[in-house]
Amino acid sequence: MKTEQGPLCDAPAAPVGWDAPEAGEPPGIDARVQTPWDTGDTFRRALVELMLTVVEAWERSTGRNRLDLAEQSRIWRVTVDDGRLRARAMERYLSLAKLPRHPRWREVLRSAYYVLGECAPDRRVRAELQQRVDAVLGHVWKQALTVDALARRAEA
Repeated sequence: MKTEQGPLCDAPAAPVGWDAPEAGEPPGIDARVQTPWDTGDTFRRALVELMLTVVEAWERSTGRNRLDLAEQSRIWRVTVDDGRLRARAMERYLSLAKLPRHPRWREVLRSAYYVLGECAPDRRVRAELQQRVDAVLGHVWKQALTVDALARRAEA
């Protein structure tokens, strides 16, 4: 399937003709319009890859583990479970199989921005982290634009 480059980042935009209704279809909500949260394997995968990159960048640049990231950033809750510290919510974002049905993508982005702001990762890691942030933002922008377009169609 052919795609165009997104205007704001390197992430590919929606496939060409993605939201165009088929001939003979009534105007309105297109059945093929899919949100990243509904069927978005690419969005979900981008979130997990971003979070894994965040944790890796944190561990390499600070020498500390992901629990320290959760505690210091104050983005993720750290609890005591059977006598050991855990960041259960954060751990769910490190695996595609455990990712919540409706992921809190803002926390993942906040974590990335925290690591970019507080750590000094080398140029390659910083570029990879920024690329993954841009990919997630591209999906979020696409979702926002899709919802906006659907609202405009409903008003017309």
